[in-house]
Amino acid sequence: MLVNDVPQFGAVEHPMYIKERVKKIASSLRSRSNQNGKVPFDPYKCAASFGLVVQEVPLPRAISGRLRMDLSPPTIEVKREEIRVRKHYTVCHELAHLCFFKETPALPHERGEIEKILTVQKREERICDMIAAELLMPETRFLRCAKLMDSPSFDAITSLARTFDVSIATVLQRIRETRSWSIGVLDCEIDVDNGGFHCRSKWISVCRAVRSAHLRSEISLEIARALDATERFLKTRPESIARCVNLRFRDLKVYLLRYASKNRLRAIALRHC
Repeated sequence: MLVNDVPQFGAVEHPMYIKERVKKIASSLRSRSNQNGKVPFDPYKCAASFGLVVQEVPLPRAISGRLRMDLSPPTIEVKREEIRVRKHYTVCHELAHLCFFKETPALPHERGEIEKILTVQKREERICDMIAAELLMPETRFLRCAKLMDSPSFDAITSLARTFDVSIATVLQRIRETRSWSIGVLDCEIDVDNGGFHCRSKWISVCRAVRSAHLRSEISLEIARALDATERFLKTRPESIARCVNLRFRDLKVYLLRYASKNRLRAIALRHC
């Protein structure tokens, strides 16, 4: 197969149609590489089926991978230093860029407008991330696996990561996108010199099974309070950062995950729907 045979995303008439198109593109890529229903997905096999070579090379710090159409055969370069599961995601992301080989994902009012180029490029990056996630963790399959877990927990997260052969961070993002569970994540940067830390980002997602707007609001507030309490606890008990103890707040539990870099901490709040 040749690169020209890669299914094309096509014109974007409205943002609401993007998600369905992502699923169709991912399904087509799986089918053409003979991986329908296969878990975990093999991105290297998929790349080879379209005549691409994957090479591990040293890349600048801010770049995890890139698509080289100027090489023969076309090549996906991935950062040599990245962990294996990160490389898998990068290959999927770069494969997705081929789906825009003939047409960019510009909305009707953006076509031909030079000042909209950056906006369209950012949209392509987001859609490539969506395609990569759907390739590695098909939504229907992911929801079924998440539902089969006894209860939301860190062990359940690591089990999902093993099943789909992805990183914990990728599983967390997929839980957020699919709203499989009610979850909140707080990322902190540790100040090594002063012994404190500051919040880098925080997000909350409520399980899709919760239909009541009032209950969704209550659950979201409960998770937010737990994350705020976790942040206060760590500021007053900095020694807990080293131990990474887990915390319990009524109907949910907060798991503290220390990164290998030693200066980052992630608090993961999980709750039953």
